[in-house]
Amino acid sequence: MRFNLRMAGLPATFAATALLFACSSEPEKEAPAPPTQAEQKPPDVGEAIQKRIEGKTEEALVLLRELNVSHPNSPVVLTLLGRSLLDVEDYPLAAFRLEQAANLGAAPELFSEAAEAHVLSGDDSAAEQAYRAYLEAKPDDAFAHLSLARVLNRLGKKDEALDVFLKASEKAGPEDTLATARLFLEKAMYPQAEHWFRSAEQKAPGASPAPFHGLLETRLQLKDEDAVETIALAMEKTHPGALDDNPRADEVAELLQRRRGIDFFQK
Repeated sequence: MRFNLRMAGLPATFAATALLFACSSEPEKEAPAPPTQAEQKPPDVGEAIQKRIEGKTEEALVLLRELNVSHPNSPVVLTLLGRSLLDVEDYPLAAFRLEQAANLGAAPELFSEAAEAHVLSGDDSAAEQAYRAYLEAKPDDAFAHLSLARVLNRLGKKDEALDVFLKASEKAGPEDTLATARLFLEKAMYPQAEHWFRSAEQKAPGASPAPFHGLLETRLQLKDEDAVETIALAMEKTHPGALDDNPRADEVAELLQRRRGIDFFQK
């Protein structure tokens, strides 16, 4: 009878085991994933834009900072935030936000705007990096090349500055042309220096005695007394008294006294 009782209990055991396996084989339901930034409602920046148009920049900044919390890493918000910070002259933070936006896929022109903000904050090293990032995307922007060349020149990277100035020489104004000439002069490349000093004068005739000072120094270095005399006389005619400010005025005065028998700087 014991044997029969054990056998009688087998169907119930099999049923319980089958039920257990059936339950454990059901897939678990996963919790829904939080929405990605792309799935979120896009930030509404209309009010902030309107505040900025009205000149209420501080109020715009409050709104944009709130949006930056609710929509982190939004290129639209970061761009407006950076530009609004520029409006209030917070240049370091403006540059940071603009670079953030550019690195998140916004227009590469934001790297250029960030570079300008770095320049305004006095951080030429950061400006160099930002201009280089922009020029990787827009290598044909001559004006950005000129801006980079100025930064490199201030940083003392003379050879690099000269190379970049020359890349964009067709768009260079008088000041950039003068800078190019001075870099050639520092390298004792006198024919090239003279060419660029003359180009600077041609771009803005009579605007500044600086090209004449450069030409004078170039010809003094070459010991070309005929040219020194000609340049000095032309300079005095175009910019009376400007020779007094030349660091080699005494040398020029002696030369003219010897060649012309006049005291050129006599008052």
